[in-house]
Amino acid sequence: MEMGFGFICANCSKLHRGVAKRVNHCGYELKGKDCGGPMGRPSRAFPEYEGPLTKQTIADVCFVCGKESENLIQVPNGQGFVGACGKHVEMVRPNSSKAMVPVEAPKGKTA
Repeated sequence: MEMGFGFICANCSKLHRGVAKRVNHCGYELKGKDCGGPMGRPSRAFPEYEGPLTKQTIADVCFVCGKESENLIQVPNGQGFVGACGKHVEMVRPNSSKAMVPVEAPKGKTA
């Protein structure tokens, strides 16, 4: 995270391999596939993520800082949920659409 990447990306093996190749992002490893989180266009739930986190963990922690999530962000097309703490959910609210809405759901409900 010290390089300016959010928690999910900072824990992704593809990002680390890209940085090791001095690309400083994961695009080289994605080979044209889209990834990213709820702030991207289109909004995603890190579909190409590779690393120690699970889909459940991605919903249980804030996608930016890694703190325990207080909110779930539902991502379009049934791609799942991304967690957000109280501070970072505000980054998403102004950009929310019907396809990407902060929702309240009990822990353990990621699908």
